[in-house]
Amino acid sequence: METNTILNVVGIKCPADQEADVFKWLTESDVPGLMRFKKLKGCTVLKLLRPDEKQPTYLLLWEFGGRKDFEEYEKSPERTEAKQKATKVWSDFQVEQLWRAQFEVVKTFER
Repeated sequence: METNTILNVVGIKCPADQEADVFKWLTESDVPGLMRFKKLKGCTVLKLLRPDEKQPTYLLLWEFGGRKDFEEYEKSPERTEAKQKATKVWSDFQVEQLWRAQFEVVKTFER
């Protein structure tokens, strides 16, 4: 049975004067900590090109090999630990999670 890639897409917003600190935390602590979960294939961090108060500052695209891998991640100690740390950090940096949703990759077009 073929399994499709699952993307866990998270949109977070932070004040402009804290973007550098939030980016540092994401790339030096949060993402590396979650990457300890072996079935997490990767994470792409995107920054909004044109600041807009209604849009997330950062999008995080967490990639999993399939639905089963994502479901295991949701219950993993790595995720539990990351959620606990994020609660404090997000409060300190005034980070707001605008949304979080999972998508199944059904078709990719490439050149």
